[in-house]
Amino acid sequence: MLGLGSKTKNILVLMSVSMLLVGMLYAPTALASAVTSEHQDKDNKCKKHKYNGECDFKKPTIVILIPKAQAQLSGSTVIVTGVAFDADSGIKRVEASMKGSPFGLVSTHDGAWTFVTPSLSPGWHTVKARAIDNAGNEQWTFVVFKLLPAV
Repeated sequence: MLGLGSKTKNILVLMSVSMLLVGMLYAPTALASAVTSEHQDKDNKCKKHKYNGECDFKKPTIVILIPKAQAQLSGSTVIVTGVAFDADSGIKRVEASMKGSPFGLVSTHDGAWTFVTPSLSPGWHTVKARAIDNAGNEQWTFVVFKLLPAV
C-alpha cells in the first residue's frame, strides 16, 4: 500500500473487512447447501441400493465352477454348479438361463447353487447366471461348453 493516501488505505481496509464479513455470513449457508445437496444425491442414488438403512453399491460375486469353460461333455443334460455371495447385504436370488429362455430361480441365499439344463442336442451351448443381492445390485457370468454326439 505504499504510495496510497491514508483515505485510500482506509477505504481498502474497509472493503476487505466488508468482503470478509459478507463471506462469513454467506459461506456457512453455501456450505450447508452444498453438504445438503451432496447428501440428497447420495440418498437419491441410495434409494435403489439400500439394505437395512445402509447404502450398498457393490455387486455380488457369482462364479460358475462346473462345467469349466470350453468343456466337452457327453450326455444330453448338464448340471451347472457355482457359488454366489455378497458380504454387504447377502444374496436375494440367483437365476440361470440357457440361450433363448427366460431366467429361472436356482437359489435364494449366499452359497452354492445348481442348475440342471433341459435336454440339449450336441453342439455348443451357453448357460448364463446372475446374482442379485438384497440391495438390488446384479452381477452376471456365463459358461460355454460343447455337448458331444452320442456314440
